[in-house]
Amino acid sequence: MEVPNKMNKASKSSPESVSAKDLREIFSSYEPFSGLPDTAYEALAGIAERVFIPAETHIIKSGDTTDDAFIVEYGRLRLSV
Repeated sequence: MEVPNKMNKASKSSPESVSAKDLREIFSSYEPFSGLPDTAYEALAGIAERVFIPAETHIIKSGDTTDDAFIVEYGRLRLSV
């Protein structure tokens, strides 16, 4: 299922909120997320942020710590260890 591109071209510093409906559409075809109850999507929507990250941007560098999770809605991600 392809989700329509609702992402704005805002900079990385300008997050956009994500609705529970948007999250349900994004996750609907990915196990184990497809079976989540609506309350889980609502909870995630309360903390999720949609951001546009330009190509070649380092999101996390070696040695960094984070408690964030990232979902690539559109585009590609290169991982190097």
